[in-house]
Amino acid sequence: MPVPFNFRCRSKGEFTELLRAWHRDTDEPTIGDTGTYGRQQWLWVDVGGLELHLNADTKRVGVERYLERVARSGPEQPWYVVPNRNGRINRVAPGVPEPIAGFYLYSREPLVAPVTV
Repeated sequence: MPVPFNFRCRSKGEFTELLRAWHRDTDEPTIGDTGTYGRQQWLWVDVGGLELHLNADTKRVGVERYLERVARSGPEQPWYVVPNRNGRINRVAPGVPEPIAGFYLYSREPLVAPVTV
């Protein structure tokens, strides 16, 4: 099952189930069509009043690492919005305040300070 473009999840649990099904049922290298621009906002999830998006170029190994964190701490584990590599506070790190390599989850807008959702 491919991840539908622009699909909006209503919870961390729904987001996790969609990624789990994608990982189990496909062999795609990324969650979306990367075309000529891999940073396309592909999958949305609303958490704690924030609109978050997973980019199309999120890799299978990144999803695997996310699912490993969920297996240890559950889908409702805290998510941390932390600075990205350019210093903008918009990178989302599920479970621990360390982003997952290959898992490109961001807040729609940069924040003024790191938060936990």
